[in-house]
Amino acid sequence: MAKQERAKRTYEAVLDAAAREFAAHGYANTNLGLVAARSGLTKGAVYGHFASKEDLAAELTGHLDQAWKLIEKTTGEPGDSPVHTLRAVTCELTAMLQGDIRVNAALRLVIEDGQAVGRTPVFVSDVERVMHRMVMQAQQAGELSDVYPAEAVARLLVTVIFGSHYLGSARAELDLITRVRSSWDVLLPALAAPPGAAGH
Repeated sequence: MAKQERAKRTYEAVLDAAAREFAAHGYANTNLGLVAARSGLTKGAVYGHFASKEDLAAELTGHLDQAWKLIEKTTGEPGDSPVHTLRAVTCELTAMLQGDIRVNAALRLVIEDGQAVGRTPVFVSDVERVMHRMVMQAQQAGELSDVYPAEAVARLLVTVIFGSHYLGSARAELDLITRVRSSWDVLLPALAAPPGAAGH
């Protein structure tokens, strides 16, 4: 049991070290030697869990998908308004990007991969799809105006989330959650449906 616990701790340490390297330097400028140095482990210990940086990158991007699915399933309580749930999801995702180094690194990896092949990463498309659905629900409930296409509003919200993340990466003193909440304070009055629009 002690051996299994030790192996698990080593595995987690390697993942966290790799995440910090990928988040700071990107895929091309990361190698297993740097990961070993950051983790304080030998290269042999790192190779004992991951044969290559490709394996490490795949493990981290899988974590990103799991994190988003968890947010999608658990954010919002029964009876919450669609706008409340939409706002909660954007803030929850921002909190993960800010506070979870593995999510942070995974996002950089999928963005880099998408740029290399000239397509939007599946993760970003998935976030936009869920936002689109939530915006439509808020419009149908009369909480958001249907003057603006739901797809355009969803894209705007995705831009707020990821734009805040990358601006925050450049200026570490910024609190990303505060920035996204402030954006909501500006956007919501502009996007809100006029009184009496419910059921429109």
